This record gives sequence, C-alpha cells and structure tokens, in this order.
Amino acid sequence: MKTGKFLLSFLMVSFLTVTVCPQGWQWVSPLPQGNTINDAVAAGSTVYAVGERGTVIATDDAGVTWRRLETGTEAVLHSVAATQSAVFVAGERGTILKSTNNGVDWASSYSLPDVVIYSLFFLNNNEGWACGEDFANPGNVILKTTDGGANWSKTRQGSNQLNAVWFTSSSDGVAVGITGTILKTTDGGASWSAKTGGGFNNLFGVSFPDAQTGYISGNGGTVLKTTNGGEDWVSLNTGSFNWLDKITFFNANVGFAVGYYGTILKTTNGGTSWSAALSGTEAWLHAVAFSSQNEGMVFGDFGKVLKTNNGGGAWVALSSGGTDPLHAVSFFDKNSGIAVGDMGKIFKTTNGGAAWVPVSSGSDMLLQSVHFVTKDTLYACGDGGTLLKSTDGGANWQALTPAEEVWLFNVNFTSASTGYVCGYYGSMQKTTDYGASWVSLNTGTTSQLNGIAFIDQNTGFFVGGDNYGGAGIISKTTDGGASWVTKFHEPVQMIHAIQFFNANEGIAVGGMNTGEGSKIVKTTDGGETWYNVPNPSENILYSVHFADSDSGFAVGFGGEILFSSDRGETWAVNSTISANNLYGVFMTDGKNGVTVGNGGTILRTTSGGATFIEETASAPVPSLFRLDQNYPNPFEAGSGVTNIGYQLGKEAFVSIAVYDITGREVARLFSETQSAGYHTVEFSGSALPSGTYFYVLTANGTRQARKLVLMR
Repeated sequence: MKTGKFLLSFLMVSFLTVTVCPQGWQWVSPLPQGNTINDAVAAGSTVYAVGERGTVIATDDAGVTWRRLETGTEAVLHSVAATQSAVFVAGERGTILKSTNNGVDWASSYSLPDVVIYSLFFLNNNEGWACGEDFANPGNVILKTTDGGANWSKTRQGSNQLNAVWFTSSSDGVAVGITGTILKTTDGGASWSAKTGGGFNNLFGVSFPDAQTGYISGNGGTVLKTTNGGEDWVSLNTGSFNWLDKITFFNANVGFAVGYYGTILKTTNGGTSWSAALSGTEAWLHAVAFSSQNEGMVFGDFGKVLKTNNGGGAWVALSSGGTDPLHAVSFFDKNSGIAVGDMGKIFKTTNGGAAWVPVSSGSDMLLQSVHFVTKDTLYACGDGGTLLKSTDGGANWQALTPAEEVWLFNVNFTSASTGYVCGYYGSMQKTTDYGASWVSLNTGTTSQLNGIAFIDQNTGFFVGGDNYGGAGIISKTTDGGASWVTKFHEPVQMIHAIQFFNANEGIAVGGMNTGEGSKIVKTTDGGETWYNVPNPSENILYSVHFADSDSGFAVGFGGEILFSSDRGETWAVNSTISANNLYGVFMTDGKNGVTVGNGGTILRTTSGGATFIEETASAPVPSLFRLDQNYPNPFEAGSGVTNIGYQLGKEAFVSIAVYDITGREVARLFSETQSAGYHTVEFSGSALPSGTYFYVLTANGTRQARKLVLMR
C-alpha cells in the first residue's frame, strides 16, 4: 500500500525503495512537450519520437496519449530506429541507447564524446549502422553492429558530415551528407564509393522502398531518385525550394517529404509530380513516421505534431499550445498570473499556472514585461514603445502613450500611481498619474536598460548593458529617478534582471554579451557595492525571482534553471526538461512557480523544482539491484571518504547521485553501463558543507535511496 509522497528534504527513513520523479518542472505548454523533435519511427502500433534535451516520447494509441521516456541523458537525440526486439536512440556525444522493453529501461550501447550521430538504421535484430560527424578526427563517421548494438565498429569515409544511412541488404547500403555527398557500399560498409548527382546541396534524408528504388531529400527542395540501387541518381522537380529534412516511401510510387515552413510534400507516381499538403503550421518539420499507408505523423520545431488518417489527404494538429516566444510572467497571488510575449500574446491563469487561456492585447508587438499593481490593475510593455494597461485582471487591455517610442524591456510600479518603464538607448520613463502620462528621465547612459527594481518610493535600480563587447551596468537612484549613479560596471557583460529581498540585499543576473558565460552578482549594502557569486552555469541568465529571501530561481539560455536556497550565495543546476531559452520566472511561494520562454514554453513546478520520491512500504526491494548503507556513516569529509556498495543482478546502465535536503542534486558519482556483480564507489563530500544527504542508485529504471551524514 502506498504510504506517502515526500520531498527528499523530509525523508526520515534509513532505507527506501523509491520512485523518483526526475523532473521538478513539468510541461504546461506546448503539449505533449515543447522540445524540437528531430526523428520518429513507427514500431507496430507504437510511434517513438526523439529530440532536444534527451527527449524521447512515445504513443501507443495514435497520439491520444503520450509517454515521456526517461533515458538518463540530456544529449540532443537526432535519430531513432526500431527492430522486432529493441528500440535505439542516438545523438550527440556519440550516444546510442537501447531499450528492450518498449522504452521503460535504457542501456548504453555506444558513447564517444566527440561524435555526433545523426542517423541510425537497423536491417534486422542484429545488423545496424549509424552515421554522423567526428570532431576529434574531423570528418564523418560510420558505425556498424552485427550483434544488436552490443558492439560497434567505427570507420571514417571522408571529411563531409553524413546525415542519413539506409541499407537494403546486409551488403548494400547508401549514406548521404553535406555538399552533395552520396556514398554506396556493396560489402556491408567495409568500403564505400562516392556517387554523383547530389550537386552541392546538403542532403538529409534517404529512403529505399525496394532494393533498386531509392530517394534522397535535401535543401532547396531537393529530391533525388535512383532505380539501380544507388549507382546513379537523377534530380526530381518537387515544385518547392524549401529545405526537406526527411523522406519516406511505402513503395516505389507513394512517398512523403517534410521540411522547412511546415512543408509536407506527397507523390503517388514515384516522384514524377508532387503535391503540397496544407499542414496548417509554419513550424520546421523534421520527422515523418507512418504506421500504415493511411496513418502517419510528422514532427517538428517546439514539439509540433501533426497526424493524418487518410494517407496525407488532410493533416490535423495533435500538439496543443502556441509556439510564439513568451518573455515574461508575473503573479499577483498563488492563483492569478499573466504571461506575455511575441505578437502581442497574453495568457492568463487563475489556477496557479496549471492552465492558461489567451486574451486579446490589441497589439501585435513583442511584449517584454508585465507587472501587477493590484489584482485588477496590470501594466505591460514591449517593442515599438508599446505600453498597455488592464484594470480587470488582464481580461482587457488599453494602449497608453509613452514619452518615447523606443523598445521597452521592463515595467515596474512603486505605488498605484507611480511607475517606471525602461528600454533602448538608456530610456527611462516615469508616470505619477496611473500611466495617463509619462516623462523621460535622464539616466546618464545610452546603454540598453533591461530591468528595474525599487526598494521604496525613492530608492531604486536599473540594470542593462551593451551588446557585443559593451559593459554591463547597475545604477542607483535615491530621488525617485531624478538622478542615477553607476554602482556596477563590468566589460563584456549584459545584466538582464534584478530583484531586492529587502533594503540591503539584492541579486542581479546576466551573462557575457559576446556569447556563452553567465553572471550573478549580489549586494548586501543596499546596492552600493556588488560582488560576483560563483555559479555552475555557462549560459546567459535572463530572469531571476525569489519567492522569499532564502529560495529563488534564475533561468536562461538553453532551458537553464538554477536554484539557490541561501539568499543567492550559492547556486546549483536545477534539472529541466526544456531545451528552449527561458526568459521569465516567477515563484508564488517556495514550491509553486512558472517559467516561460521560447517556443511558447510554459513550465510549472509544484515542488520548488525539487526531485521527490515516493515511498512504497509494502513493495519489496527488487532482488536484481541492491543499494547498501554507506560506511562509515556519519563520516568526516576532511579526513577520509565513505564507501557506497551496491549489487547489480545483471548488466545495467547505472548512476549514483547525491541530493541535499532541498532535493537538489549536488554530486553525480558516475553514470555508465556496468556489469553484473557487486560494486563500490568512494564519495568524499569535500566540496559540500556538513549535513544530511541522500544518495540514489538508478539502474535500468529501478531506483533506491539511502541517507548519509557528512560532518566536518
């Protein structure tokens, strides 16, 4: 019988059989998820799709419901292939993972950090090939297995990246890649010969409906055809100039190609002519999978999924939610919130972010910021000097007239009547009459201003900087914006957001304006001085929010989410399921919050981003895997290590991670395939403060946890 669900911070038992929720954040929009899908395959009645951030999703009922499969990797996955006995996924870091139980458990089949695998193909249960790019030895790479992925041999066949591979028999295969590369083998991949016909087009997809007839897709609307097993190729007229990613054929005559700007092309006469379907989307489509000649799906950017039941005659959307970028989110209380973004999009929630409904803004401009003054009164601002006001909780909006029509990045009110907006060219504007009129303030800078925070009616701050080599700045006013004094100035930085906990403590986040690199600075003296706070991220941070003065989140590029539980003094990466840039975050309390971003991303947490575990009192520990208590326990970090032992009943993909009492992962001891038997690993805890921690063994989907105590 299930006895309860607890955050890791509340576990008080010495041994646990656990089910770990690997993500403290869940997709709200788009659904079923919002990461870009790169490939898909139909295996009987099940369709598998893979993409960014290690995404693997599957449907067993033609898209009515979806399963998110946890593989243990965050590598971008570019390809998926299925045999009668297994499913394989592959992508960056040379990752190839294998599942023999419909995606429930995964084991590593291959891994090589400097390799990217773009395509997988299996001829049968044993024989398979993969192709891609090798960065350590610049050029392409071709892998082959003859034992179902247990072992792979690696060869190099030139300098051009290979994007797709297909075999019609154990001996005959074709691989295609950039700058018109077409390679053919007649000896199972031992040797390859170059073929012509691809010109200088980049080629991305290949499909052979029979041993002699094959098709290749590429950029510029390219489709090539062979009728002699890949010896010769001719170009077909598709009537399209759009990039075509994937191509699939049922037989020599009927096939589909998908690509840029929602392109779906169909032929019924072997490519002699092509018709363009009305896809109803402008999303880039990267994958196509048909379970029968009538039942098919296409997948693309930001999780877009379309389905046909009549062989491509008509397509309907299976995915829901918009894909226009969302740039800001704010809540008045735990239930009432507003998110704003591109094309004047405004969404409203009344249930804490579980569901969002669109409302009309009356604008088609990019909205960058939203601010609650009361539950009914809100302001939003954006590009082109856009200023909006709502007096009914965001249901309706009216346009205001700014003093300057520059792009506006942030709006903040210090009282019902007094507010500020800031934007390009050092623009700062102020109203004292509820937004009816605005006056320009002299900020003393021409830098872009991204954020505003006021401690009281007179004391406030702005943050900003200049792109591409300029300096990040933080300036302070003590007279309601009449004058400003620079308190922080650092070259090659852009500060994007700021928040104060009280009159003395504040935090600001940003990053290098030339590319990678994050920045977190903090003040404890009312903004007079700022010091750098180390953080584990290399990604630019766009937003920060603390629900209280202790716990807060920062979000940024590539779906980065950082968490602090000590007033911003230290930060840890908080696991996320999104690869999309996150531009805004708001926590209504220590557990509940929402972050929004690119591709219409809305993620929600109800656990403060923490991993939770579910205790099952009556369920015995599976005999295949056993996690022992560490010894010694407690242990002193400064004088030695503790040993963690565990038993594997069979070969498995295994990891052990250590969590603090808030549920944050603070150390990962390893993550790899290991043989059956008893293993031990040492843990020093040298970088951690004293306290109680939990270590979790994950082996082929089974998870067990124990508690350890670290002393200094």
